Amino acid sequence: MILCIDIGNSHIFFGICLDGSCLVTFRHTSNQSQSSDQLGLFLKFMLREHNIDISDIKGVSISSVVPGMNYSITAACIKYLKITPTFLSHSMDIDVEVDPGADRIANAIAGFQLFPNSNLIILDFGTATTMCCVTKTKKYVCGAILPGINTAAKALGSFTAKLPTVDIRKPQLPNSHSIQAQIQFGLFYGQSGALKELIGIAKREYFSGEEVTIVGTGGVAYLFQDEKVFDHLVPNLVLLGLYHFFTKAHDQ
Repeated sequence: MILCIDIGNSHIFFGICLDGSCLVTFRHTSNQSQSSDQLGLFLKFMLREHNIDISDIKGVSISSVVPGMNYSITAACIKYLKITPTFLSHSMDIDVEVDPGADRIANAIAGFQLFPNSNLIILDFGTATTMCCVTKTKKYVCGAILPGINTAAKALGSFTAKLPTVDIRKPQLPNSHSIQAQIQFGLFYGQSGALKELIGIAKREYFSGEEVTIVGTGGVAYLFQDEKVFDHLVPNLVLLGLYHFFTKAHDQ
């Protein structure tokens, strides 16, 4: 079993992977002030809750966009799992001219495992919503980053005097008497519409009319499953990418 860990800005996403699939997943809030002992004890508790023996974990694969947490998570793995983790920083499988982020590289690695010989657009709905475009020859050709839908909701609640922070959900038609419904309507369809526009531009400018497979992933991707923004929903894409990266790096 390989423990795969994606350290994001809002959450740490954990998965226990074996034979190319995730057996168990769980999350923890990202907090740079947490000690290695706090993270290690959380890991021990979650493994015990899922009836997984620590000795069955044979490796740890990590992607991180929060450098301030890397030391603590490394120390936790060494102390509590007796394993020095492998961090994904780049992959020879993906041709990139700039570093798009370890999580986005992991997404691309998994995308090519699931959809080989395909042009890919990968949408990751997290703290930021990201779009990555990778050709079937595994060349990263473009990307886009916009505020995630939860981030946008929090910004409206924080930087305005009277607008509330709302729960994120797929809205009904807006009720002119409900500010909350109007915000939900604007956030949801604003995000959906922006992504459809970005996808259209990417298809036209980078894929020259070729077929493109669009993959959705991330914490709130399920909200957009019926909006025809993406073709396939793969919630654990980043963890699968970390698993395949690790097994190739260690020739397993």
